Amino acid sequence: MQGFIRQFADRTFKPEAVKILTDAFDDAWADVEASKAPWATEDYALAGRTIIALPIIKTAKAGNLNRHTLADGALMYLTKQKLQRTPPIWLP
Repeated sequence: MQGFIRQFADRTFKPEAVKILTDAFDDAWADVEASKAPWATEDYALAGRTIIALPIIKTAKAGNLNRHTLADGALMYLTKQKLQRTPPIWLP
């Protein structure tokens, strides 16, 4: 999923930070898939991945680059969202 994070963060962060964000994203998405939550289905996956990416990037912009904190925060954020097929609009 490296390309997914890169589309939002590539010009904002150094390559080392993008790697951490990508790893956090991959960890969070693997947990979603393992849970067999509706977000992991084809109908909702794009929206789910976008919803996970947003808090990872926002938290990293605030200075936290801890991979586990980023992944856990993204999952918490996802659990609070209404199930939707359309990805939210990204506002940097």
